[in-house]
Amino acid sequence: MPGTPTAFVDVKDLHIHFPTDDGLVKAVDGLSFTVERGKTLGIVGESGSGKSVTSLGILGLHNRRNAQMAGEIPKSRRVPFDRIHPGDLLFFGSARFGARATEASVIHTGIAMSGQFMINSSDEGVTIAPLFEDWRRHEFSWARRVL
Repeated sequence: MPGTPTAFVDVKDLHIHFPTDDGLVKAVDGLSFTVERGKTLGIVGESGSGKSVTSLGILGLHNRRNAQMAGEIPKSRRVPFDRIHPGDLLFFGSARFGARATEASVIHTGIAMSGQFMINSSDEGVTIAPLFEDWRRHEFSWARRVL
């Protein structure tokens, strides 16, 4: 059941759409599931049913220029700025800590390397940057502890 506090992976209302010349392709439209720590989930379906799109979306590997994504990281799984640990995924943008997560609300992502630095990629390449610059503190939305 989505929203379980002990969930290792908690996907809630995932939408992944691709704009094309022929219209909007809704590859994933409202998918929710939970995987408990130590458990396995098999995703099966016909060719083109969204299995790979779902997996790549959960990992954040879709090109943001080509895919429209929305979903929610449950509040119980979000980490505030003052509790960031190395390895946490960091999300920056217009969404606030308690708001619904959408792809449009996330303008920048990174991975915390220590209490003071993060690694991130942009059009300029992969960089290591100070975590506590003023703009990062101001634009911080939440972090997500992966393990």
